[in-house]
Amino acid sequence: MKFSWLSVVAAICGISLAQSPIKLTGAIKVADPKAGSPVGPLSESVALSRTALDGVPSPAGIANAWFGQQMIGGTKVSFTVGKSLTFEQGTPAAAQVDTLFVDLNADGKFDSNERLTLIVTPIKGRGDAPSPGETGAPVDLVFTFGGATTKAKATFFNMNPSTSLNLSFASYLEAVVKIGEEDCTVAVVDQDFDGRFGGAMDLWVLSKKGDRPATIYAMNGMSEHAFANGQSVGIKVGKDNSVEVTMAQATGPIALELDAHRTRVLHIWSSRFDKEREKFVVLQKVDTSRPVAKTPIQWNFVSFEEAIALGKQQNKAVFIDVMAFWCVWCYRMDYYTYCDQEVVDLMNSKFVPCKLIQEQAKEGEYDLLMKEKLKAKGIPAMGVFNAAGEVTHTIGGWKKPEQFLEELNKALAGKTDKGEKQGG
Repeated sequence: MKFSWLSVVAAICGISLAQSPIKLTGAIKVADPKAGSPVGPLSESVALSRTALDGVPSPAGIANAWFGQQMIGGTKVSFTVGKSLTFEQGTPAAAQVDTLFVDLNADGKFDSNERLTLIVTPIKGRGDAPSPGETGAPVDLVFTFGGATTKAKATFFNMNPSTSLNLSFASYLEAVVKIGEEDCTVAVVDQDFDGRFGGAMDLWVLSKKGDRPATIYAMNGMSEHAFANGQSVGIKVGKDNSVEVTMAQATGPIALELDAHRTRVLHIWSSRFDKEREKFVVLQKVDTSRPVAKTPIQWNFVSFEEAIALGKQQNKAVFIDVMAFWCVWCYRMDYYTYCDQEVVDLMNSKFVPCKLIQEQAKEGEYDLLMKEKLKAKGIPAMGVFNAAGEVTHTIGGWKKPEQFLEELNKALAGKTDKGEKQGG
């Protein structure tokens, strides 16, 4: 018998050797979820402030200016929003802002061709309520740096006290492939905004008819596989935007890749929360003096049946956090609560901590927990279960460490609470 390391690796991963690759012609399209696109536009938010940019000359002839910077494709890009002065009168006209400056070539200054018209209108309030702020019509941008061209749209928002620009990158690469007997769509997004598809930092998804548009949180890394119709599917993108698809029979997703996906999504959310932290802790009155754990909660990413079996083996109550990659409040639990030293100590010592992620759960598991067990209407939804698989306590929505510890101690004391409203 001929020995093959490839056969050994394939066996460990639960897949058979791949079939011959299929080369497809890719087409660049514009994401429009309302039209059934497999993905939504990528977006970045540029926070604007009254502080002038360090080392970047402020545009002349501008009043009421807001300034901001954002990393795009590894390059720092500068933005200024303001009101053009009426030179004859030397004073601003009625509208607060009407001009957008973008350093499109990232050369550290605003050129004349980087001055764009901004049309701003009030946002209509609900009913008779006053306008909550104002917004600008989307402005087309074409970034040209790093040897690439990247298109985007910029939308201005002034929602006192927050002022920002939302950058939307809608282009994606699409190809159609048959997996088994089903036509599926391969969609690749330029996650690193370098104007090219298929780079190491880009993401892709395999979409079936009827699937919701995928967010970046649900997408695969370029080296990762999708599991569909009994096949492990991988892709590569050529310089001509062709898409090479490989398929191999499999019994399920590759475990190491599921773990890598969870780590990547956690990092994306953590980076976002780093930016909001200063304001969030004040708004939510988070006690930042509490010790942070050096080692994390020992989470088990298992099915419901496997979680209950672990509880029996360890003679502990089972804690299950039902969440999803797209859920902002779920990841705020990780960022602000699950890292607390007292929370970590209690969870690891008294419970079997488990997470069930919607996008990685076995078919029917998410609905089982949400509808039948927790009777929850939203996530994050958490529950404590006994050895019989019965819920003894529910916890709904984001909780600060002190609040969460109170709930855990209620569960340990046998103070059953199964009627709390779930969801953030």
